Amino acid sequence: MIQKSNKVVKSFGEQVYDYLFEQLRQKSLVPGTYLDLDEIAAKLGISRTPLRDALLSLEREGYVEIIPRRGVLVKHLALEDVRDLYQVIGTLEATALLAAAPKLGPEDYRRLDEMTMEYQSLFDEGNYDACLLVNYRFHDYFLDRSGNNLLTRTVHNCKLRLYDWPRHSELLLEWEKQNVEEHRRILERIVAGDARGAADILQNVHWSFQKQELFIQPFYEGEVKQPAAATKP
Repeated sequence: MIQKSNKVVKSFGEQVYDYLFEQLRQKSLVPGTYLDLDEIAAKLGISRTPLRDALLSLEREGYVEIIPRRGVLVKHLALEDVRDLYQVIGTLEATALLAAAPKLGPEDYRRLDEMTMEYQSLFDEGNYDACLLVNYRFHDYFLDRSGNNLLTRTVHNCKLRLYDWPRHSELLLEWEKQNVEEHRRILERIVAGDARGAADILQNVHWSFQKQELFIQPFYEGEVKQPAAATKP
């Protein structure tokens, strides 16, 4: 049952969205299966209206597909989806970096350098959960200073699709090692006054599906739906 409280209350649709998203994230709702809407509505003690609103939001974000006369299908994350998300994130983060770069100064460079060193230190210690958080902070530094809230929200939603649905609990060590080095290269270009060079590394190396595919394949092994094999005519 969804409970009201004295705090700022989300709409029922938002609460149902949060519930369903967490179920997807924890793999309680399995890709390739149809949702039992009557069961969900009864479990949460709600009508179909907030459930419909939540499902429409999840469909817009690519998590489910509403199929007329059949139901609501939990979607697989296809390899082409990963490729498309990389292209979108790379383009938007490069745009954010170029917008943020003129606003950055020595204090910003120091903070970004501290993040890079912290990332390296956490990696060396084997604290990989903390590595992921520092990774986010480094990228968010440019997003936050871009001044474009819609761009920032879009990137965050894309990253949720990539990394938190389903939730990944393990990292690829060689990939994290490479990420640290790429962060260092991006920062070097920024400090040198070469924002376009930094944006190029960010978009065409760091977020290049082709260049990162060696790591993408094992990271999503068993979780992404592979393209169907071509058949001979």
